[in-house]
Amino acid sequence: MKKISFSKNYASNTVNIVMLMAGVAMFVSAMRIDVGTGPVGAGSEIVPRIMTLAWVILAAAILITGLFKEGEGQTGTNLKVTFITLGLLFLYAYGLRPVGFLITSILYCFFQMLVFAPADRRSKRHILIYALIAVAAPAIMNFIFTNVFSIVLPRGTFISLPF
Repeated sequence: MKKISFSKNYASNTVNIVMLMAGVAMFVSAMRIDVGTGPVGAGSEIVPRIMTLAWVILAAAILITGLFKEGEGQTGTNLKVTFITLGLLFLYAYGLRPVGFLITSILYCFFQMLVFAPADRRSKRHILIYALIAVAAPAIMNFIFTNVFSIVLPRGTFISLPF
């Protein structure tokens, strides 16, 4: 029978704990969003609640898996990428109200793709593809939420787009 033991990869375990705590903090924050009403019985509060709950569940699963992983070797944790991603997520969260969903999401998606892209995938061609995806995905999401679910996503107080 295999003996269960904790992993001694302290960097990975620490990052996993921080990600779980960040998810819990965002979930608590999402629970404070005012309840609205929409045609599907939920308002604009439902998406942040679902997404942060998914974050917490995934972070807990990754933490538990990481804690019981055998060995002490490098598991691929890149602290620089992790902290840049956390920084981008917090900038995204704080930029939603003043800048709005569309512009904030475009910027977040683009920079997050650059962070995750390996060095050999940062050519002008790849950057153009990232930019196209970064514009298309939030624009499609904005269209769906506005026209299908009748949920108005944040438009921004400083920068307000008409769509």
